[in-house]
Amino acid sequence: MSCLFVPGLAIAALTLFVGEAMLLERAGMGTAFARAQSVAGNAVGDLVLGIIVIALIPVSAILLADIGGRTLIGELLLFRPPRPVWEIGGGALATIGLFLQVPFLATARFFLYLNVRTRTEGWDIQTRFAGLAARPDEAA
Repeated sequence: MSCLFVPGLAIAALTLFVGEAMLLERAGMGTAFARAQSVAGNAVGDLVLGIIVIALIPVSAILLADIGGRTLIGELLLFRPPRPVWEIGGGALATIGLFLQVPFLATARFFLYLNVRTRTEGWDIQTRFAGLAARPDEAA
C-alpha cells in the first residue's frame, strides 16, 4: 500500500501549485510545472500537511452535510430525512455538502500557496518593492 501512497503523495506535492503558477504568474504549462516544483521543493513538510488537509476537506464536508442535514431535517423540522449517504440511493445532502466545500477548498489552496511562497521566497518583500518601483517618482 505504501508503495503507491508515497509516490502519489510526492507527485501531488510537486504538482499542487501548477494551477496557481499558471494563473498568478501567467506561465505556460511547462513553465508552470517547473515553477510549481521549485516552490514545492523548498517546503515539502508544509505541502504534505496541506495535501492531507485538502484530501480530508471533501470527506468532512460530505459527512457533515449528510449527518447534520439529516439531523436538522428530522429533529428540528420534523420531516422524514433523506437516506444517508452510506445506503444505496442516498446522498442528496452529501452532494450539497460536496458542492458547498468547493469555495472553501479553493481558498485553502490559495492561502497555502501564499504561505509557502511567502516563507520560501520572501514574496511579501518582492511585492512591496514592485509596488514602490511602480509609483511615480515624487521628487520629480
